[in-house]
Amino acid sequence: MKYTINLYINIFVSVSLLFLSCKSTRIIELRTLQDVDVKLVTFHHFEKDTMDIGLVKPELKEKIPMDYKGFALMLLNDKYPYPLLLGKDAIKVQIESVEESPVFEHCPENQFFYDYFGKYNRLGSRIYQLHEAENTLGEKDPFIKDIDERLEEIENEKNNMRESLPNASFPLASAVLMEKQLEEKSYAITTLDELHEMQRRFIDFAKKNYLYLQHSDRLTALINQSYMMLEYVDYFSAIDEEIQDKKLRLQKANQLFGDEVRQQTQMWLDSLHDFLPGNTVLSACVNAYYNRGMLGKAFEIVRQFQDKAVCEGGQEQLPLPLPEDFDIVKGDGLTSLKTKALRSDKFLIVVDDDCIFSKIFAIMKARELEKDSRPVIIFPKGKLTGNMLAMNKLCVKDLYFIKDKTPFHIPDEQSLSAPSLYLLDANNNLKK
Repeated sequence: MKYTINLYINIFVSVSLLFLSCKSTRIIELRTLQDVDVKLVTFHHFEKDTMDIGLVKPELKEKIPMDYKGFALMLLNDKYPYPLLLGKDAIKVQIESVEESPVFEHCPENQFFYDYFGKYNRLGSRIYQLHEAENTLGEKDPFIKDIDERLEEIENEKNNMRESLPNASFPLASAVLMEKQLEEKSYAITTLDELHEMQRRFIDFAKKNYLYLQHSDRLTALINQSYMMLEYVDYFSAIDEEIQDKKLRLQKANQLFGDEVRQQTQMWLDSLHDFLPGNTVLSACVNAYYNRGMLGKAFEIVRQFQDKAVCEGGQEQLPLPLPEDFDIVKGDGLTSLKTKALRSDKFLIVVDDDCIFSKIFAIMKARELEKDSRPVIIFPKGKLTGNMLAMNKLCVKDLYFIKDKTPFHIPDEQSLSAPSLYLLDANNNLKK
């Protein structure tokens, strides 16, 4: 059965799941009825990789060897995402249109996944439509009783679908579907008791299903939603009613929220301790706020867990002396100039794009220097990326970035310690 892309696009951008590395190689055979650009996106814990398959033509069968099994995201023409559940056997996928879901041959778990989610989504849409009809008609309308009866039938059918999971024949599909349903259940919480119960369920699910989640973005999704649902609680009402002063109640409500953020971060660190290094887990917690532009909360998590806010990699310092002059670009990535044009002391910070803590450090330093005439230059480990350039939007005054690092003659950039801070004079000499 085929469904339109609109059925899936809301979930599959976030539900991109690849689990359990496997040494055996299997083949994905792609056939298409039109020219299609294909990419496969896979995930490892909190990171993702993109395999560029290239243009697949109708007259050809593209055979892709894969050395893992799990759930991958197939991206068509950089716009249309579809899931692939990869097992131990080869699969055949036919793309009839980029706007319609793929057709699978002898792939029962893929078919189960598409059929289940398609029906589950349609039931959800129907429930929403009936609620909208209720709101439009009003309580006294004679059709309300019929709508209520139909709502009950559909909600029972949807609940029966939830209870049918996990399906022992399709464990991977079940894990993906159950994770999304667990997120949905968290949307309605409003009290601290509901929050704490949902936190427990999130943690239990992550630990129980780690086998499927370890090479996925589902851990990221759970962590992101766990911080999002902190904002659903009415902390003001949770404060002791004997405290009548509104200003004091608000202060205590903010303190309570901060305590919940700290406790939840500690919960993730404790629960995933046996699976992942602490700095890896903490980076996901920090990113839950950083990626939403909530820097204050991201900074606070780093401050509270400084012992784990450590970047992996090298311990080497930049080789000295530095070049007398070198090119830098502004935050737009296009406007270039020479460092000597700055004509002042300057800060140089080594930042690792793969380590959120180094980016946090650099932004915090830049904010400290907002009223200081000395500019901040970012030295990226590896390639200067759009994500790193985006740091500029989080600062009041412009950051500068080094794009061409040839003049530095560094044989192995990964050996550099990040974050590292250097104070340079107007001639790029290191100042003590």
